[in-house]
Amino acid sequence: MPNIALPEGLRSISAGFAFRPERAKPMRDLAHILLHEPNSLTPAKRELVATYVSSQNDCFFCQASHGAAAACHVGSAELVQQVKTDFQSAAITPKLKALLAIRGQGSAGRQAGLCR
Repeated sequence: MPNIALPEGLRSISAGFAFRPERAKPMRDLAHILLHEPNSLTPAKRELVATYVSSQNDCFFCQASHGAAAACHVGSAELVQQVKTDFQSAAITPKLKALLAIRGQGSAGRQAGLCR
């Protein structure tokens, strides 16, 4: 249950963006940098991490959107589902498994109440 009155008909972070539109641009810019700018992780791996974290936060909107992007990058919705449910058995690199294990230790979005 949000602590603020969010706009009707919007879910998850979209409602927060609509509530404070002046905050949306910097957050979207940050998301773009993290997910799309040159980095040591491929876009596929970044989307898989985002999908996993969103699934841990139990945010349907975020895990569905990041999961769809990840599935497009890796060519397999089944792999994305396996990362969400049992990443240790998924056909991903040991480095990515280690990163997901670290990310699974705590989920900042859930703690901040952003993804509900």
